[in-house]
Amino acid sequence: MEPQKFAGKVVIVTGSSSGIGQGIALLLAQQGAAVTIHGRSLDGLKETEKLLTDSGVNPHKILTVQGDIVEPETAEKLINETVEKFGQIDVLMEPQKFAGKVVIVTGSSSGIGQGIALLLAQQGAAVTIHGRSLDGLKETEKLLTDSGVNPHKILTVQGDIVEPETAEKLVNETVEKFGQIDVLVGYLLLDLSVIRLNKLAIPHLEKTRGNIVNVSSIAAIKPVCCDGFTVSCWSSVFSSLESPPIPCRRSVSTTT
Repeated sequence: MEPQKFAGKVVIVTGSSSGIGQGIALLLAQQGAAVTIHGRSLDGLKETEKLLTDSGVNPHKILTVQGDIVEPETAEKLINETVEKFGQIDVLMEPQKFAGKVVIVTGSSSGIGQGIALLLAQQGAAVTIHGRSLDGLKETEKLLTDSGVNPHKILTVQGDIVEPETAEKLVNETVEKFGQIDVLVGYLLLDLSVIRLNKLAIPHLEKTRGNIVNVSSIAAIKPVCCDGFTVSCWSSVFSSLESPPIPCRRSVSTTT
């Protein structure tokens, strides 16, 4: 990597008061960029400033903007003050691209679901985590908070997703706490649970023009060496998910 490949460039890095954004700001500044750092936490921004200057970055090549990126005035301030100070913008980095979004991740007490919840929360989302294992959910909560996620942006729902009341609880408690749903990440099981959950979430996803992500076994779309009945079940559920209700097709994106 060229040590000064960003020399003469101006970069805005949102959400750079901690975590991934902080790391990106540091990396680009060390490669010669003038950087506008941003975040809600003044203490976090001061920490980022110190990291930059301690690494040899010229203080005159750092601009700090504090505020919540979901507020229009913060976005305007970021752009206007950057241009005023540096005269240009070359790169806009948005590690917090899920700021202001609300995501439900089923099966997030371990494995892939846990990783998805952590990634989206680090990118600014408020997350509803779910699973059957209380210990697993506590572990996910700890991973989130240890990575700097605000505990107020985490909702935990325990229960078996095949039970209708668990699906209802997931949707209702998420809307009650966060006021909306933007993304639903669900897992295909050999039953109708994911279809039920999607159906409950769709009215809320329509309001936000949200997204449904269904995580599936490859058996749903490609023949594998296993029980033919199992494969046919996967395929049936997959086909149902690929054809969402007509009213929501224009406003809710579905990925399986």
